[in-house]
Amino acid sequence: MNTLRRSLAGAAALVLMSGTVGTALAQDDASDPAEATTEVLWELRIPSQALPDDFVKLVMEDWTFAPGTDTADSYPSMLGNEALRGRGLVIESGEVSITPATEVMLWRGTEGDPEMHPAGEPVILDVGDAIFLPAIPDEEVERDAPIVFANPGTDPATARSFHTHQNGGSFYGYLPDVTLGPWDMAGGFDPATREAMNGVDVTFRLTRASGQPGAGLPTATAPAFGLYFVEEGDLEQVTSGPGGEFVFAWPAGRNGLMPTNEGVEQELHVVGETEATVLEFAAIPHDAGSE
Repeated sequence: MNTLRRSLAGAAALVLMSGTVGTALAQDDASDPAEATTEVLWELRIPSQALPDDFVKLVMEDWTFAPGTDTADSYPSMLGNEALRGRGLVIESGEVSITPATEVMLWRGTEGDPEMHPAGEPVILDVGDAIFLPAIPDEEVERDAPIVFANPGTDPATARSFHTHQNGGSFYGYLPDVTLGPWDMAGGFDPATREAMNGVDVTFRLTRASGQPGAGLPTATAPAFGLYFVEEGDLEQVTSGPGGEFVFAWPAGRNGLMPTNEGVEQELHVVGETEATVLEFAAIPHDAGSE
């Protein structure tokens, strides 16, 4: 882990932004534009050394920790080995105590580089804090070294968790008293994206996009991988490529993925008579040697 510490220190950055960064997208009638805006909620750039050697799948979940949750009381039914394939957690409300099984990357608030937090020592995360548990090969992980999560407060605590899955890995353990949703999904990369994801830094970015009826909502472009959750309104996903064009309904509460297969284009359009909003969780690889 000393090598990992030297490799990671100062190499990743968490950015939390509250400003709107989108622009209006015009309809055919330029005098009546259908507006769409995007807001980057947070970005977490993770060095390649902290990711799985064969990063093939991405999971995004919303976690709710009931007051008094303490997974140390539930051994062995807790999150263990599988979490060490690379898992990030960003706190949305309340506070969460985490005792990691290995050295982890920790961000406080909205600025600065991550610090390295030692294994076996609990740490309290508040709203806006983030943590990333680096991927560790199976042969280097002790099955009896679980990650312990707790909610020391009197109110529920919530967090967004993303999990970078190793090819051939198996899930070990679960979290009692922790509710998952509404994402609760995973998707495999197409071959080109999978190749682009391995051996490079990857930025994990959560964005909220909103649009008026008729607007097109921006999506992550190749090479990237996007998971989506529709918060409100009605959307249509338009997929076009060698196999033709297909339209899928995306009502409020729908989640899904938009993989970047070669030659296939994906679009999201607001339909109906009300504004729609969607969360996009994207994994964006960086070219080797790039800044």
